[in-house]
Amino acid sequence: MTALLSYKAGLSPAFERFVCAFAAIVPAIVIAYSLIVDPLINLQPVAEAGSGGALDSEEKSTLLAQLLIPFLFVAMAFLATLHPPRRWQSVLPVLAPLLAFLGFAIISSAWSAMPVRSLMLAVYQSLLCALLFLSVCMSDDPKRIFRNIFWAFAAAMAVNLLFVILRPAGAIGHQGIYPYKNTLGAAAGCALILALAHIPSRPLFLRFCAFITLFLAVVVLVASESKTSIALALAAPAAALLVLVLSRRLHAGAMTVLASGLIFVLAATIVATQIWSFRAEDILVWTFGDPTFTGRTHIWAFISSHISEAPLAGHGYRGFWGVGELSPKLHSEIEFIRETGSSHNGFFDVALDTGIIGLALLAVFVLAVLRASAVAADGTGTAFLFLSIAFFVIGRNMMESVILWSTFFDNLLFVLSGLSAAYLGAELRAARRSGVAQYMGAR
Repeated sequence: MTALLSYKAGLSPAFERFVCAFAAIVPAIVIAYSLIVDPLINLQPVAEAGSGGALDSEEKSTLLAQLLIPFLFVAMAFLATLHPPRRWQSVLPVLAPLLAFLGFAIISSAWSAMPVRSLMLAVYQSLLCALLFLSVCMSDDPKRIFRNIFWAFAAAMAVNLLFVILRPAGAIGHQGIYPYKNTLGAAAGCALILALAHIPSRPLFLRFCAFITLFLAVVVLVASESKTSIALALAAPAAALLVLVLSRRLHAGAMTVLASGLIFVLAATIVATQIWSFRAEDILVWTFGDPTFTGRTHIWAFISSHISEAPLAGHGYRGFWGVGELSPKLHSEIEFIRETGSSHNGFFDVALDTGIIGLALLAVFVLAVLRASAVAADGTGTAFLFLSIAFFVIGRNMMESVILWSTFFDNLLFVLSGLSAAYLGAELRAARRSGVAQYMGAR
């Protein structure tokens, strides 16, 4: 079939295979840049590294980043003219809200304190998402994409373990090659999920490497001492597995199980707070031993007033924290707020930057990714991977600014898993319709 399509398009089967292989490796290249290359370029001495989660290295955009992403986009766009993306309509449920948010982010740069900077960041985010979209549809094999990404995370764990061994720990944990221990914890958490998903894989060499990567990820995760990442690395795969098991046992769709579970947890939380009269501060003290959640509650209180200043459309995409002397954070009485680079909550930062409009568009996109992951979970072998990534990154977005705000690996994984889940879900539905049609024809 592939050879026939190549012949009709005037392409040789060999060139067709090259395009598919190149498209499948592009996401791994992009993620490896933010996962390994960029942190090594911006490597800091331990004494200078911090403990927060704002990704300040994004502000140190290198010439390599400015050339690599546009080059890959131009290359993929050129190949797309020869080998058009297949079944791109299948990802529309995820792509449409993604485009809507990115479009509004670009528009919002007009009222940012630094319009050119905001526009460049919004366009860069859009280029990254466009690369991921083209890769999914042109490779025609999202599983191959994630296999390549697995190797990138395996390499990252090996490099970080070396730095954990050779470099002294910071005041509150190891940071590896990153400026913050939470980033190291996030990388290890993602590596753990990818390793777990590839353990059942063939050939045996891949399975063996998955076990090794799992071991390295656990060691690095523990060394980071990132409580958030450790908790999410345990909870996300467990929640994904629970959804899959209940879906099969109850003969219900994974989305139905997921929605029911969310409603149950919300209701149980409300009832528990009424019965035992505990507050959010009590949970933070019990869980983290710190009622301020390492200063996050002070930041959230600070930005609440600034969100109310521009509630509808915000301050412009990425137009609040990183705008130098124009940033309102410099007027805060708390030193930690004056030095931080984000709200340490992606939903708050989107509300701050793009207002209610942007937050609503982001919520639709996140729900679309969850739905696509749940629908794909009804039949594909990557169900565990997609749901685990979705749960992990959404949870992390509540502690750090990630989804469609950062340009780092966890944001890219979330977008990629959503597009891939939608693509494979459509493939699953098409196969089911084909099976029904064949059955009816046989009758």
